[in-house]
Amino acid sequence: MPLPSLYMVETSATVWQTWLLLDLMQHKQVGDLVTEKELGRLWLNRIHKRHIVFRSLPMAPVAVEQPLFEYIEVLCRLGMLTYITSGLYKIRRPYTIPKQTSDAFLEDGQMMKRWLNQAKEVT
Repeated sequence: MPLPSLYMVETSATVWQTWLLLDLMQHKQVGDLVTEKELGRLWLNRIHKRHIVFRSLPMAPVAVEQPLFEYIEVLCRLGMLTYITSGLYKIRRPYTIPKQTSDAFLEDGQMMKRWLNQAKEVT
């Protein structure tokens, strides 16, 4: 998903966003609660393993959590997570991996359509 802070992350958004969802869904199911701390641990683990790499931007300080927080907000807007209270979310929908490329493109298109519709509502 497009995020304002994507310029900070060298790793492809598709890659790091998928890793985060796979890591999360490996331990959680629909209806389970998840905390920002848990998501932060998954995020930092991938950074530590160098699976998520940040760009070197000497003129722009990088807050490594910013892309994560933006992505959590997107997941809430798309109905995958529900905000419960500060730092606590509920998983509403499972993450599915398309079996065919054509299915992946179809799902991407549907997701982007939802995202754009929500952006129109905000503006």
